[in-house]
Amino acid sequence: MFVKENINPSGKKNSDCVIRAIAKAEGKTWLDVFDTLTMIARTNYGVLNDSKIYGEYLDKYPTVTVKCQVNGKLKRLTVADVCRLEGIYIVKIAKHLTVVIDGKCCDTWDCTQKSAYKIWKIPQGEGGR
Repeated sequence: MFVKENINPSGKKNSDCVIRAIAKAEGKTWLDVFDTLTMIARTNYGVLNDSKIYGEYLDKYPTVTVKCQVNGKLKRLTVADVCRLEGIYIVKIAKHLTVVIDGKCCDTWDCTQKSAYKIWKIPQGEGGR
């Protein structure tokens, strides 16, 4: 369910989860996504990992409901729950973005037990496969 992967070209771990998740999901290079998000950030006087900045970029994609009923109670989905779905998803968790591709969470650390706050579904043909 978890695949340790860092697509940062320099191999650094430097708070670039937004860039890594989007690049992996869309099959783009880290630099292409960085450049696009930088343009949005400059226009809005923001920073790349601000949810308003990457949200403007990602809101072109449909979202998935993040809560479901379990034994009559509402429960927030976890990244592990998203891993049970087919397809490509970018998942917002607390202070982090990750990507799930066909049941595998691809990230620098295992965040599969974290709660999902927003989930974007990347359509077939636009993702990294």
